[in-house]
Amino acid sequence: YTPDTNLTYKTAITFTAKNVSDPDGDKIAGYTWTFSDGTTKTGTGTPVGHPITHTFVNGGAVWVKLTVTDTYGLAGSKEKTFTVKLPPPVAGFSWLPTTPLVGENVTFADKSTTPAGTKITKWDWNFGDGTSATDQNPTHTYKTAGTYTVSLTVTNDDNQTSKVTHTITVVVPTPTAEFTYSPSSPHADELIQFTDTSTIGGDAKITKWSWDFGDGESSIKHNPTHTYSQAGTYQVTLTVTADNGKTGTVTHQIKVTAPAAGWVPTPTADFIYSPSLPHVNEAITFTDTSTISGNAKITAWSWDFGDGGSSTEQTPSHTYSQPGTYQVKLTVTSSDEKTSSVTHQVLVLPSGVDIPTYAYPNPAATRATISYTLLTGTTAPTIYVYDIAGNLVYEHALTAGASTYSWDLTTTAGNTLPNGLYFYMITAKDATGKEIHSAIFKLLIQR
Repeated sequence: YTPDTNLTYKTAITFTAKNVSDPDGDKIAGYTWTFSDGTTKTGTGTPVGHPITHTFVNGGAVWVKLTVTDTYGLAGSKEKTFTVKLPPPVAGFSWLPTTPLVGENVTFADKSTTPAGTKITKWDWNFGDGTSATDQNPTHTYKTAGTYTVSLTVTNDDNQTSKVTHTITVVVPTPTAEFTYSPSSPHADELIQFTDTSTIGGDAKITKWSWDFGDGESSIKHNPTHTYSQAGTYQVTLTVTADNGKTGTVTHQIKVTAPAAGWVPTPTADFIYSPSLPHVNEAITFTDTSTISGNAKITAWSWDFGDGGSSTEQTPSHTYSQPGTYQVKLTVTSSDEKTSSVTHQVLVLPSGVDIPTYAYPNPAATRATISYTLLTGTTAPTIYVYDIAGNLVYEHALTAGASTYSWDLTTTAGNTLPNGLYFYMITAKDATGKEIHSAIFKLLIQR
């Protein structure tokens, strides 16, 4: 047969009968070729050897058998076995979500196939942003919007390869504004609590809120309160702005009724404190910001500082002798003997530490959320990650107005970090330009 080397499933092979004879000297009347793929062909015509041509549709070990028959119907046969190279694999993949957001995990699923008897042993991904992976079904996050050409090259155990390319469009996330309010059927002079429930995808954050209460009043607080002095129907609009500049707006109609006869308002307790990140042995000023509607007044204040200390002043000062997290509770009483309580958590830092931080989950497998708190006016916040040998493996500028950062457990260049113990620290400059920093935090990567 020819050719007799480098045979593949696509090769047209010519088979020729040779050295055919009959011991009785009878004439050979028929040539029948039988192939391992089930095909049978008969040699005809006068060319020497009665050649026929055949192409195997599958690869692997194949055989061909020639059976010759003389004029008396007696037959003899000869069989040969050889190898035909298998078809290559066919690369393919899908991904979700189909239109991912910046900072959103994209899951790639290998859909490649390979002929029976072989298996795919190697996957080479190129995500089009300078990063790659060799997992069969990797997860990847794009840090900027754009169109990326993603390719997958697969190799099977027959050392054959196949490549496929798809284009992925990554978009900037846009916030979806939404809010709730309580009570759901308020009346005039009753305090209404508005709660932002807006959402945004990827690693974007909502950083600004603009409320229009429909009565000429507004607020830029995250979750404000408001009181309407008159019954009526009001259009309340919330506009939110993300750290990428994208905005979202929603409007709800609120019906405010007249108060029932004899209704007595209940105060709403609240307070702030300064400094917002106090240190051990630093005096903290607690300021009452409680409110009450109508003509009622708040007449009494009861503070519990969470360390055994207390006060009945409206604006007390307190000092903590130990670092830690304290639950501070304020209870206020109105002139009508109505009460309200609120509790806020106060974090007291050790001396010399100015940026509280922690990471979760810990251990981390795919991503870690770095939580941090920065004072107003802080600039140039930066996270530094070191391996156990002290080598700097990751550096990234954080957003001053944010409070969390989602890290994909890669190096600065975007390469996946191996399992192990890592250490991170956050540095920044305060409002005066002074260098400040967090404590060193341990983070274990364990996939």
